[in-house]
Amino acid sequence: MGCWLGAFDRDLLVGDLGIFADGHVGRYQSVETRPSHRGLGICPALLTTGARWVAHHSPNATRLIETDQHEVAGQIYRRCGFVHTETLISACRKPLDA
Repeated sequence: MGCWLGAFDRDLLVGDLGIFADGHVGRYQSVETRPSHRGLGICPALLTTGARWVAHHSPNATRLIETDQHEVAGQIYRRCGFVHTETLISACRKPLDA
């Protein structure tokens, strides 16, 4: 189950995110704010609305968002109540013929 939320300045989409829940996890997907509208509280408002959606549709779900904790987005998410709980590390091998 999921939905997509948008924030508008008149007819212009200035922020959006997806939120999906399965009863256990409410996962945010692709949180974006238009560069011209950053710093106006749009992202926190969308995150809060997404949290309300999860609470209504999947009340026992843990909210999850994945980001680099040192980027600006990570700072915004922490101000909205998210806490760093896990570090993901990935690696890929360069093809031998490259």
